[in-house]
Amino acid sequence: MGFITDLVVTLVDDDKNLWKLASELIYIDNDNDYHTVPTGFVCDFASVPPFPLTQYLFKTADTHRPAVLHDYYCVERTIPQKEADHLFYEALLNEGVNKLKAKLMWSAVRMYSKIKGKD
Repeated sequence: MGFITDLVVTLVDDDKNLWKLASELIYIDNDNDYHTVPTGFVCDFASVPPFPLTQYLFKTADTHRPAVLHDYYCVERTIPQKEADHLFYEALLNEGVNKLKAKLMWSAVRMYSKIKGKD
């Protein structure tokens, strides 16, 4: 399926690159389940080191909505981390991100989850 709403944000803190959702972000997963990120949620479109490769992978427009969805579940912890990471991968593919880039991004969040003991 995919996202059924646009990403509408306002800048909260330019120094920290923090953005606040001005409207709900709604995603329908491949099992037809709805996922809603509420208005007011604050995110940074993926926390990544400032290296050229990570900037290429994570800081592009086609990754923003999946990153916000993933950030939301990482903060709220209403689903298991592994499920949040899988949903991120699925959403990337549904946004048209090529499979290699999506797999690299998924691998990065899985590795981070394991290092931080979030699994």
